[in-house]
Amino acid sequence: MKQMIIICVLAVAGLAGQSAAIITDVYVTPTDPMAWDDITIVTSGGEPDYPVEVLSSEFRINGNQLELDLDLSVGLSPAGTPWSYSEGIGTLAPGVYDLTVTSYYNKISYDPSSYSYSFEVVPEPVTAVLLGAGLLGVRLFRRKP
Repeated sequence: MKQMIIICVLAVAGLAGQSAAIITDVYVTPTDPMAWDDITIVTSGGEPDYPVEVLSSEFRINGNQLELDLDLSVGLSPAGTPWSYSEGIGTLAPGVYDLTVTSYYNKISYDPSSYSYSFEVVPEPVTAVLLGAGLLGVRLFRRKP
C-alpha cells in the first residue's frame, strides 16, 4: 500500500513538472467574417520542451459565447516545435461573438488561463442596400402631396 502511494505521488509530481502547452494565439478566418462565410477557429501555441498533439476537441455555442476545449497530449521526447489546430464551425448569424479556447491534458485543465478572442460577424451587404432603398422609397413616397 505504501509503495502504491509513493508511485501515485511520483506520477502526479511528474505530470506537474511538465511545462504547459501554452496557447499563444487564437483567431478566426476569414478575419472579418460575413454572415455567409464558413468560419474556422485557428489556435496555436508553443511548448519549448515537449511535442504537443491535439487528441480531440469539443465546440459549444451558448448564445454569443463560443467555447472550444482542446484535449492535448504532451509527449516525453524533446521537440520544442510550435503547434497549431484548426476547427471549422460553419456559419454564424450576424453579431459580436466572444470565443474562449481552453486546453486540457487528459481532461484536466492544463492551461487554466484560457485564451479569449472577440470578433463580429457582419450582415450581408445586400441586406443593408435593400433596407436603405426601402427607407429611401418610403421617404420619397411621403414627400409627394
